[in-house]
Amino acid sequence: MQSVSGVDYLNFYVMSTFSKVGAQCGFNMQDAVSQAQIAVEVTDSPQSQLSLAAVLRLFDVCEAAAASAYFPLVLGDNFAFDAIPEVDTFLATCTTLRGSMLALGWMPLIVHPALRIQTQEQGADFCVSMALEGGEAPHQGILESCMASVVKFARLLSPQQDPLRAVWFQHGPRTHPGVYERYFGVPVRFHQADDRLVFASDCMDKPLKGGFPALNAQAQLMVEQRLRKIGEQGRLSTRLEHLWNTRPDLLGARIDEVAVLLELHPRTCQRRLKEEGESFVDVQARVRRERACKLLKDTDLDIESISIKLGFVDRHSFTRAFTRWEGVSPIAFRKP
Repeated sequence: MQSVSGVDYLNFYVMSTFSKVGAQCGFNMQDAVSQAQIAVEVTDSPQSQLSLAAVLRLFDVCEAAAASAYFPLVLGDNFAFDAIPEVDTFLATCTTLRGSMLALGWMPLIVHPALRIQTQEQGADFCVSMALEGGEAPHQGILESCMASVVKFARLLSPQQDPLRAVWFQHGPRTHPGVYERYFGVPVRFHQADDRLVFASDCMDKPLKGGFPALNAQAQLMVEQRLRKIGEQGRLSTRLEHLWNTRPDLLGARIDEVAVLLELHPRTCQRRLKEEGESFVDVQARVRRERACKLLKDTDLDIESISIKLGFVDRHSFTRAFTRWEGVSPIAFRKP
């Protein structure tokens, strides 16, 4: 997940995959992680608290260090759900490829919240399009890794018939074009309208040999329960609250200033808060109210100082807001 506290760390569980990929590409992953200024957190949490900026740094370092293989495709091919093994069980027991595509909706929570995935059926084609939201420009290597991992799992589930028909990239080849052709084994087109995997629709509903409906349903339930907890922690409103509680000096900042710290465009920030049933000013007011009550109860700071700490332009603005929240003025609230 994205960090809003300034600390970027890779989850302990995913480091085995990253270390294997580094070895295959001819470099030491410990050195790469250190150079990218990322820590490794030994924790039982399934989250990887990497900001999008940190992911970009890590990819840049790893791609520059790779000598014997193309890093993004190797990473995608080695990707595993180490932190959430229930996802592996879900995929292994799916009855059809179409059923397995449910996991695409989980990827933003597992991989990174900036990832956006859409599916669309167009005649004989089942298309999976990917994009990264946030940042000035999407990192093409990250999308290549994500697409490679989807192809890997689709082929593992359907070894008798390869469902992949074509691969599209918006960008040009970032390494020799033959590397892409050899890995995907299908036509790879560059400079397209979007980043897309094209599967054969007639493969999507064919029964899979590993199908185990009862176990699959249980695994899905377990995954959704786990991801619900991660999703609650990853809600933008929760991240905003955390940011303001750790950086109260930002309580008076405008949405465009705060959105930069969250690596989001202000309009994206507004839209995602609206999807959560929140608004920027609502979350700001909630944090201000909680902190105001605490400062009034637990400190001897005067009203002017408290209003400054909460980012109000003056004590009168603070007094009006507090009276609206609590029904009494700050001075009356403070009295025994």
